[in-house]
Amino acid sequence: MKANSLKNSTKDFIVEENGNLFYVVKSDKKKHKSSLTPHFSSFVQRNLKTSDEVRHSKSREVSRLRVFTFLVINEGLNPVICQAEMSTDGITWGSFGESESTVFPGNMQVIVPQYFLRFARLKFKNKKQGFNSAVTIWFQGQS
Repeated sequence: MKANSLKNSTKDFIVEENGNLFYVVKSDKKKHKSSLTPHFSSFVQRNLKTSDEVRHSKSREVSRLRVFTFLVINEGLNPVICQAEMSTDGITWGSFGESESTVFPGNMQVIVPQYFLRFARLKFKNKKQGFNSAVTIWFQGQS
């Protein structure tokens, strides 16, 4: 190794500014390395009516998230069944063995899919035929 290249490499260093890491090659140039501050996203769908037919929350692309969670709040008078679904393309969906959760009136249920595919959503319906309810579904993720 040349002495000159060794000399230059000892001037390289990493600095932190506003939650971001920068790799500094020369004192006047910075290259972005990574973010120290995670990005948080939160979406809510309120007053979704249930029925005997399966309905779905909005689908979310989760490919850039490290972790994500759904929260279902049953704000109606009757129990509801919920289950996570995933998709590779946002068109073809499956539950792939995800557990169904029963959410009773006034209760909440956290649902975290055990598998990863590019898109995720929840499906929900009445637990008992003819007994409709209403749910609020929160989606929160962190990258």
